[in-house]
Amino acid sequence: MPRASERRSPAAQRHADTVRFVLFEARPAGLTFNQLVRSSELSPHQTRSGLACLRDTITERGWPPLIWNRKDGYKFCADPAELQAYEVAIIRGKLTEIRRFITGTVAPHAALQPKGRWIKHLNTQLSHLMSHIAVTHPRVTKAWADTGYRTKAIEHGARLGIDIEVVQREAGVKGFKVIPRRWVVERTFGWLMHHRRLARDYETHPHRSEAMIHIAMIDLISRRLTRESTPNWRDT
Repeated sequence: MPRASERRSPAAQRHADTVRFVLFEARPAGLTFNQLVRSSELSPHQTRSGLACLRDTITERGWPPLIWNRKDGYKFCADPAELQAYEVAIIRGKLTEIRRFITGTVAPHAALQPKGRWIKHLNTQLSHLMSHIAVTHPRVTKAWADTGYRTKAIEHGARLGIDIEVVQREAGVKGFKVIPRRWVVERTFGWLMHHRRLARDYETHPHRSEAMIHIAMIDLISRRLTRESTPNWRDT
C-alpha cells in the first residue's frame, strides 16, 4: 500500500485518472487486478498507487464508491443492495480480525506477562474509562471486560463501586462461538454503521465522533419508541 504522501503525488493522480477511465469503460462489469494492469498499461505498483489515490478522490468529490469482490474485481457501484453486501462483508471481516487478535494475541499475552508495559497500558485505558463512567453515570454498577483486562481493572472498578466481570471463552471450544456479552458490543457497532457519518472515520476530533454516536443512538431509541422504521442511508 502506498504511503499517504505518495497517494496524492502528481504521478499518483495521473495513475488514478487512468484507472478511473479504464473502470468507466468496463462498466457495468468489473476488472480484476491483473485485468486492470493490462488494460491501463500501468505497472502493478502504479496500479495500486492509482487505486489508493482514486479512493481519496472519490471521498472528496462524492463519486460512486469503488468496491472489490472476488468474482467481479474492482468496479464502481451505486446499487444499494450490492453496496450493503460489500460493506457487511468488510465489517464482518474486520470484526473477525479484531476478535482473533484479542482472543489469540492480547489474552495470551496478558496471561504470560500480566505486568508487561502494553498490558499495563490496556488496564490504564480501561481504568480511565471506568473513572469517566463512574463520574458521569453514577448509576452504572456492572461492567463486562475482555480477558485482556484482569486484576487491576477489577480492583479499580471495585474502588469506583463498579463490579467488573471478565468474560471468559469456554474451554475446549474450537472455531467460532458467540461469547456472552461480546455480541452486544458487535451488534451495537452494526447499528451505528447504519448511519453514514459513522460508517467511516470522518471526524478530526474524538468529541465529534462521540456526538455523532449520541445522535445515532437517539435516532435508534426514538424509532423504537414510536415503532417507526425510517430508511437509513443504505436504503436511499
